Amino acid sequence: AHAPSAEVFGLAAVVGLMAGAYLAKLMTAERGALRLTSVRYVVAGLCVFITGYAVFLVPTLVAFESAGRENRVGTAATVGVAIVYTGVLTGAASLFRPRWRRAAFGTAAGVLCALAFVITNTQARFWIDAYEKQRAIDERIAGDVERLPHEGLLVLDGVCLQSRGAWILTGARDLTGLLRLRRGRNDIRAAAISRPVLVDSDGVRVKAFDAVAFFPYGENLLVYNYRRRATYRLRNHADAQAYFASREFRAERECPTVFAWGLGGG
Repeated sequence: AHAPSAEVFGLAAVVGLMAGAYLAKLMTAERGALRLTSVRYVVAGLCVFITGYAVFLVPTLVAFESAGRENRVGTAATVGVAIVYTGVLTGAASLFRPRWRRAAFGTAAGVLCALAFVITNTQARFWIDAYEKQRAIDERIAGDVERLPHEGLLVLDGVCLQSRGAWILTGARDLTGLLRLRRGRNDIRAAAISRPVLVDSDGVRVKAFDAVAFFPYGENLLVYNYRRRATYRLRNHADAQAYFASREFRAERECPTVFAWGLGGG
């Protein structure tokens, strides 16, 4: 509803019609067989789902989110979900009169496929937009911050790190890699601000997810403000206090949290 696309909805309708027509031909119309098949599929699907996650119980990687690492951990379990859906739809189709059972199953399965297509491709559009914004950030930093000192430290401020259901940059990891690739140097460290920054007497601490990146004061510590297109050197505690007191745009306060990730802030 918040990111409609005529192309996505149109293709989803085509996919739903084709999938529904194909799947309707695969099922039998006999009620007893349908109900037995429904029970078998639901039980088998639950077993696949549990088995798919069981391998990750020891390192405690089990989590449920619509994107991120967790949706790759749950790839095998997702097959189990699909099997359960098939069983439930088969059981629901058995409630209809014989001549309507194939049509009911095909329609329900087609709608399910169409909805999945819309969800997947809407999120894909978010990732495309996020990649374009990441490239714009990279190019602006490259143009405005011509040189980084030896063992340079860069803190990015003034930009939202999320594009609806996708990450533009994730804290310290992505920005550091981006700068190292662009500059051809491995001595660079960086982080992007998405949460309140802790300004200590010996340096600043930038939090991203559950990790904290520490940047000590000195000639090699720079803050790049994306909105101002200006670079600030934080040589000491006073410089840091002056800069963070003067910020008009604060990403940690003004950037929306994306519900689709199940994470707060970034």
